[in-house]
Amino acid sequence: MLRRRFPPTRRSHRYRVCRQEFLNGSIDSIDWLTKFAWQNNYTAETGALLGILPKGETPNLPENWKPILTIQAQPTFEAKVKFVRGKSDGIAVQIQRDNEDVWTNFGSFFQSPAMLQIPPKIPNIPEVVWIRARFLAGNTPTGDFSDISEIVTHP
Repeated sequence: MLRRRFPPTRRSHRYRVCRQEFLNGSIDSIDWLTKFAWQNNYTAETGALLGILPKGETPNLPENWKPILTIQAQPTFEAKVKFVRGKSDGIAVQIQRDNEDVWTNFGSFFQSPAMLQIPPKIPNIPEVVWIRARFLAGNTPTGDFSDISEIVTHP
């Protein structure tokens, strides 16, 4: 078996393994398979033919992302929103107040928990607020909206 005594720049032409040797089972060690990937002409298609799969799982596509929110009402008209960011950059939050038909963009949050300071329409009166969010890819909201959560803000 060859030892790794060549510098990385010379490895690509030193370790050549043909597909037929691999299929016949004449390769003594899995190390040869690793060296095969160092070739200049190695592609993902060649790896697929040999049964070499990439590490890890395939990430979810942004259009399939849906945040799961945990929301707690806090004193002084605040709401604490906990979420798992995953591979996204954060969440974009929208709110809808009592007797409104339109969702209002409230802001983007990049760390969990996010503290939402929701100013009341009428001072010192509790108010019902619905909250939903979408994940952010960069600064662009992507994926599905989370389930709608209802809280009552209070002074």
